[in-house]
Amino acid sequence: MDALTLLHEVSTAYRILHTLSLEATIITESGDENANSRNLQRIRFFYTHPNLLRFEALGKLGTTQIVDGQHLHTMFRRRHIAPGPQHSSMPLPELPDLPKFFRSDLPHTDPLLFHQIDQHVATAEILRQEDGCHVVSVTYEPSPYSTTTPTKGWQFWINSATSMVMRSQVDIGRRRPLEDEITWARHSLSVEQIRLNEPIPSETFHFTPPSDSSPRTLERRMGFGGGIGGGSGSIRADPTKPQRSIGTYHSSHWDGDALVEICRLNLRGKTVTIETPPHLLRRQLQAHCR
Repeated sequence: MDALTLLHEVSTAYRILHTLSLEATIITESGDENANSRNLQRIRFFYTHPNLLRFEALGKLGTTQIVDGQHLHTMFRRRHIAPGPQHSSMPLPELPDLPKFFRSDLPHTDPLLFHQIDQHVATAEILRQEDGCHVVSVTYEPSPYSTTTPTKGWQFWINSATSMVMRSQVDIGRRRPLEDEITWARHSLSVEQIRLNEPIPSETFHFTPPSDSSPRTLERRMGFGGGIGGGSGSIRADPTKPQRSIGTYHSSHWDGDALVEICRLNLRGKTVTIETPPHLLRRQLQAHCR
C-alpha cells in the first residue's frame, strides 16, 4: 500500500464513524537549547456524526467546548480572566470547520478528527511500522492565499487495524511581522484510550452554564504569518444574542506584481468576501506613500 492510499483510507474511516470517544495528551514544545518551554495538556473528546462534539481540556484551569448541532458553547474556568468562570455561545460554523477538524493550513489547532487528512497533499511517505501503526510523513500544499503558518510537515501514527490516527507530530513556524527569522514550536498528540461507535449519552452534548459563571463577550484574534502573505482574524460573540456574532478575516497576497487585499465577513452563518481590486489598492498605496 502506498502512503496516499493509506491517507484515503484514514479519511474514509473518519467519515463513516458514527461516534468517537478518546482520551489523549497534547504536548507543545518551543524554544532552543538555551531557553525552551514544554506544556502538557490532558484532554477528553466525544464526537457523534455529523456535528455533535465535546472537547474538555482537563484541570482546574482548563476549558470545555460543546457543539450541540446549532451553537458552539465555550466554558472558561480560568480564574484570572474574571472573578469567576465565564461562558460564551456563538452560531455553529459551517462544516467542516468545526473545532478539532483537521485542516492542513491550521496545524496549531491540534486536530482530533481527520476527515480531510488526504486533501491538499504535496508528498506522502510511509516511514516504518511501529506499535501496530503505519508511521507516515506528509507535507501539504501551501494555502492559495499564503496565510498559513509554515510547517516542516506532519508525521502520523495510523493504527493498522482501525485506520485511526493514534499519534501526530508537527513543527510549526511563526514569523513576526517585518522579520525574516522563523521561530518553531512542536505540537504532539498521543491518544491513550479510544472507543469507536459506542453509544454516547445525548446529555454529553448539552450545555447548561454553571450557576456561578457569567456570560462573556468573546473576541478572539488570530494571526498567521506576517506582513504580505499573512492573515489575521477575529471572532466576536455576544452570549446573550448568538445570532449577532461576527467573524472577520483579513489576508493579503501578491498576484504577479499586484497586491491583493481580501476581507471575509461571517455574519449570521453567511460569509461575504470583499476583495480590493489591484488597481484600486495600488492607487491607495501611491496616495499613502506621497
